[in-house]
Amino acid sequence: MGRLEDRTILVVDDEADLRDIYREELEAEGAKVSVATNGREAMEILAKRSFDAVISDYHMPDVGGAELLAWIRARDPVRPAVLLVTAHATLTHERAKEMGAVGMVAKPAEMVEVLSALEVALVRKARRVPTDWEVVLALDEARRSVRARVVNVGRGGMFIHMSDSLPTPDTEVTFRFENPKRLAPALEGRAICRWTRAQEAPGGPRGIGVEFLQLSADMRQYVALVLEGSGSQPHPVS
Repeated sequence: MGRLEDRTILVVDDEADLRDIYREELEAEGAKVSVATNGREAMEILAKRSFDAVISDYHMPDVGGAELLAWIRARDPVRPAVLLVTAHATLTHERAKEMGAVGMVAKPAEMVEVLSALEVALVRKARRVPTDWEVVLALDEARRSVRARVVNVGRGGMFIHMSDSLPTPDTEVTFRFENPKRLAPALEGRAICRWTRAQEAPGGPRGIGVEFLQLSADMRQYVALVLEGSGSQPHPVS
């Protein structure tokens, strides 16, 4: 069984030779591959079919990779996973992730890099991502820093178990997840406290429910991983 068994992948590149190479290598790993010659053709395909991932060249005639990525993320903030391939030296991995891609591979792209990036973005989605990592919160005007535990995560927010004094509703917080293996250094963002539970109760522990305001690219993908791994439907924590 290949590393990408039954995954659906759309390859977007204006060079026929590269499209053929991608198709051959990805199909050898078990993927089901479709191709498009530019971003506009890719949009037409994506409007009719869903894919697990898109591999797109950055510079193409008519509609390039940046425009295609923006179009995809406007339709869905996390799916499909998009990997950009470029010879453009100014596009960094970090910038690609800020734009909403899972990363960037520089041309001439080594297939081992492409496959590795796809494996991280797709294969590991089948695993349940733990939601009990420690989270560091910066609260109120004094930026008071506290450590807490995340109990559950939804598409729109999360519930955080807190033993310290709770912020009042409508308080904005910044957060950063930490875990001992340091697997996800960019799980961070801003949120607003929408409700509090001041006492332990049968319905759950003491803590706060927050609504996401702004998330890092990695945090957006983490939310998608949690939802897929748990089998739960996208919903805000409430």
